[in-house]
Amino acid sequence: MARDYIEYMNMTANDLAQFAREAAEPHQVLLLALADMLDTVVEECNRLEDRNAELADAERRADSWREEAQAIQRQLDMVRG
Repeated sequence: MARDYIEYMNMTANDLAQFAREAAEPHQVLLLALADMLDTVVEECNRLEDRNAELADAERRADSWREEAQAIQRQLDMVRG
């Protein structure tokens, strides 16, 4: 049974890359290159998602430190009064 465009688009990127490798015979070099490129793009997206999560965590920590510094500043202002 032949797959259609929608079925391909609903596959995960990794599944689509693997399917392309398996079906590559008539246009082997092109499909293998596309599958490898797709894998590379997926890996880069995963790295970027990880980095984004790290940055979001760093921003949360910075906000927490900022709030603590502001609380200390308020206490100092009250003491200096």
